[in-house]
Amino acid sequence: MEIGIFSGGSLPMWRQHFGPGCRVIGVDIEPACRAYAEDGVDIVIGDQADAGFWADTLPNLPPLNVVIDDGGHKAHQQIASFESIFPTMAPGGVYLCEDLHHRENGFVQYILALGQHLNACQIARNPTPPHSTSPTSGPAKWIASIHFYPFMVVIQRTHVPPESWESEKHGTEWEPFLK
Repeated sequence: MEIGIFSGGSLPMWRQHFGPGCRVIGVDIEPACRAYAEDGVDIVIGDQADAGFWADTLPNLPPLNVVIDDGGHKAHQQIASFESIFPTMAPGGVYLCEDLHHRENGFVQYILALGQHLNACQIARNPTPPHSTSPTSGPAKWIASIHFYPFMVVIQRTHVPPESWESEKHGTEWEPFLK
């Protein structure tokens, strides 16, 4: 799926890149973009910031393997799309959001906060075996990895969402100051 297709030029490129068996779904707010539909390329018209649009659209699609968000470029649009689509993606799927400019970019800040959630933990007192754990929730529980590149972020979906993240510690003494 590509969100934000504008002149439609990248749709056949994605189909060629991923092969003839690939089904490409273009999403745009502009109804005139329906003109880019062809064999293997479907066009869906809607507002990426509208969770209701996604709730109506996603059940009619197969689980997505790749999503490229090149749509409205505003954080509220990108967050709405990500939160709606990511949990429904195929296991191991990849969500890419591009054109993330500026240090204060709202979507980057949102993803960084999800990354902090992935690394949060609650240290058990007197753990046996020693470990730390963190409960999962929201979109973060579907994240296998986050990769930042210049002006884009790539988020890979996990195969099975865990109920918590646990990190076993090794060694003879683990944080003895907690005793």
